[in-house]
Amino acid sequence: MKWLKPGRNNREERINFVEYRAHYVRTHPCKEWSRQQKVLINSIIQSARSVRLTPRQYLGIKGEVCRRQAAQVVSLARISVRYLGLM
Repeated sequence: MKWLKPGRNNREERINFVEYRAHYVRTHPCKEWSRQQKVLINSIIQSARSVRLTPRQYLGIKGEVCRRQAAQVVSLARISVRYLGLM
């Protein structure tokens, strides 16, 4: 069994994990690793269902903006620039 190598930085760690997991999938029966994937995916879905957030609330927590909201901000900025005669 191939061991998971620690990386020097976050990117290298992610690459090492992908290589490790790919090796695991290639060397183990489908039933074994698909059962593990099922447990992981079901727990993610269950967790998402237990937290009742709108997409906008979720992105706000992450510090991101909804595409629709970002488009509105850009549109308002363009209108303001035209109104002020800056263009």
